[in-house]
Amino acid sequence: MKKNVLKALKWLLLGVVCAVLTVIFFQLEKEDRRRRYSLTVGCGMLTVLCLAAAFWSLTGKMDGRPGALIVEDVFGMKSGGSVVVGRVQGALAAGQRVVVTAKDGSKTETKIYAIEINGRKAKTAVDYPAALYLKEVEPSGIHKGDRVSSKEETGA
Repeated sequence: MKKNVLKALKWLLLGVVCAVLTVIFFQLEKEDRRRRYSLTVGCGMLTVLCLAAAFWSLTGKMDGRPGALIVEDVFGMKSGGSVVVGRVQGALAAGQRVVVTAKDGSKTETKIYAIEINGRKAKTAVDYPAALYLKEVEPSGIHKGDRVSSKEETGA
């Protein structure tokens, strides 16, 4: 999460610089009536893009890294399936196909149906402790120390 905040601050700083340039170019072009407002519009558009990038980096949308979670605890659901708890390294998203790798090397492919962080539903988990709801795997099939990882990371 700290990396995302630093990334967002960099984009925000760049956005502020572009905004200041927009104001400067606007004043310069206002004085010289022959010029068109191309520099002002260009810097204004860059400002908007930088602010959007800052927002997306905070939500984890720009973080395309594959993710993994080492299972610290497993719970069964009454409706079926399992909830695994651990710290996500990289990025995992709800709806993503993942591979559960047991300590003995056996692999099970499944899907993340939901993610919960600090008691609230989330679309993504990026470098933060989370609970993943895996509907297709029973709790007896997952143990502490198993690894839940995105298919990109495992090469599957």
